[in-house]
Amino acid sequence: MLTSRGKPKAVLISVEAFERLRQMPRQDDRWAAWLAESDALAADILKRRGGWPLDMDAALAADRAELRRAMRQTRVIDASFAIKTVLPGPLQTPLRSLMTQWMRDGDTIYAPALWRYETTSTLTKLVHFKDLCYE
Repeated sequence: MLTSRGKPKAVLISVEAFERLRQMPRQDDRWAAWLAESDALAADILKRRGGWPLDMDAALAADRAELRRAMRQTRVIDASFAIKTVLPGPLQTPLRSLMTQWMRDGDTIYAPALWRYETTSTLTKLVHFKDLCYE
């Protein structure tokens, strides 16, 4: 690499590499080819539809509605998540917001079978280490 004032100015490459570079299609050529193919496809679709264009707004709205239905999920929360939504702390507000969003989205929220035991264990440890008091 040849530089001038610390900036690259030229690069020495092999003749083979130079020939490969010369034979590569330019970005403008690829873009023009893509546009031509895209225009041909659009014309073909329009012809098949008898000159009626696609209602993309309606199609996209249907896709969005389907996506919202598909994104409704089943959520399983563990004891630490539940406790952090109840007890004051740095994660209380963001976790409550997340839980609220899940409920708005129609997600189903479950707790594992051992949730009561895990919650009891966590609360007992918090009391034992004086991070939480009985009151």
